[in-house]
Amino acid sequence: MAIFIVMERLGLPKENLQWILATNGAAMLIGGGILLSLSKKTSPQKLLAIGMFANTISVIGIGISTNWIITLVFEFLNGLFMPCIEIGINTLILQFTEQEFVGRVNGVLNPLFMGSMVITMSLAGWLKVQFSLVIMYMVSGILFFLGMLLTAKLFNKENKLIAGGE
Repeated sequence: MAIFIVMERLGLPKENLQWILATNGAAMLIGGGILLSLSKKTSPQKLLAIGMFANTISVIGIGISTNWIITLVFEFLNGLFMPCIEIGINTLILQFTEQEFVGRVNGVLNPLFMGSMVITMSLAGWLKVQFSLVIMYMVSGILFFLGMLLTAKLFNKENKLIAGGE
């Protein structure tokens, strides 16, 4: 979808896509480095929620931006917090899965993630024709936000069950 942002939303040549991807990738490296020290002090649930909230803001920002620099800033924000999601999910898998099943869980999740990505990438072109680019990015941001709320709700319920509540 980034190619549509570059060409349609920003009106730039397709070669500028490389700068968006480079910005996002560099931010992921920086975010991963920062999380090396912070991940021990922060629960994986909070990391996941922070990452999803940052993605909510950045995806909506990318979708509504018509300025090259602002778009790059939102891409940087997106990449900076992406490791929060990755590390949060992987830590939760390690915490809540018995050791002998960790490989099986990852063995199921990795193809599930890849398959979902293939399906959504396949639908992206069709959806782009049906809806405007801004609406697609807004809906994506809202889905990230709903996912964050659902995740928070599930972990609140889980914490109550572990503590002997409800």
